[in-house]
Amino acid sequence: NSYLTVATAPGMAKHAGAYWFGSPNYGVFTWDDKLPGAQVLLSRLRLFLSPGYPYEEILRTFHNQTDNVMCSYLPLFNSFNFTKGGLIQLNHGGPQPLQYAVNAAFLASLYSDYLEAADTPGWYCGPNF
Repeated sequence: NSYLTVATAPGMAKHAGAYWFGSPNYGVFTWDDKLPGAQVLLSRLRLFLSPGYPYEEILRTFHNQTDNVMCSYLPLFNSFNFTKGGLIQLNHGGPQPLQYAVNAAFLASLYSDYLEAADTPGWYCGPNF
């Protein structure tokens, strides 16, 4: 099996917790959780190569979830706390918050570059944004 076949198998996504948006650590890119990074890469695949059937449905799901993760980084959505200075606390007030914020900034920057290269003006964060 190719990596794409394995990575886009619905059972694999479910096993990886890709659909559990309510988790307090959902969208936090860490040493232990590479899912947000994988979702950004699979979104890139959809944006640039659009492989079609049988991958399109699951790639659209990952792309939508990447949008949700990017929205969750914004203060408006109250998914995470922020310090008085504005640093997002992706580790919920635990030690060494900077590494998590840098990881999120890297993913957001990468995703933004992909959207710009694909002439996509942005992503949808709801009717109030």
